Amino acid sequence: MAQAPRRGESVADNGWGAFANMSLRKLEGRGKKFALIDRFYPSSETRSARGAARPALGLADRVYARESRGHTRDRDLNAALNIRAEGPRALGLIIDKNRARG
Repeated sequence: MAQAPRRGESVADNGWGAFANMSLRKLEGRGKKFALIDRFYPSSETRSARGAARPALGLADRVYARESRGHTRDRDLNAALNIRAEGPRALGLIIDKNRARG
């Protein structure tokens, strides 16, 4: 069904929406919060330590490197750290984005 020319994207979106709704209900039932991060949030292109953007990062670039300082970090780890910091900000628990960085 996901391979159908006109229905593939909507089927995939419905699956993700159902997962998000189930997660939301389970977490709310346990007194926890659920933050949905915008799909266009630049988690890979943003440096997790300082929040500086690097717009020229392609999909083939697997390591986030800052040559001037000698810092390197795996792209997926960098994105995960950014998403972890974005969650509380999206819920309004943290106002200053740079204070949540680790």
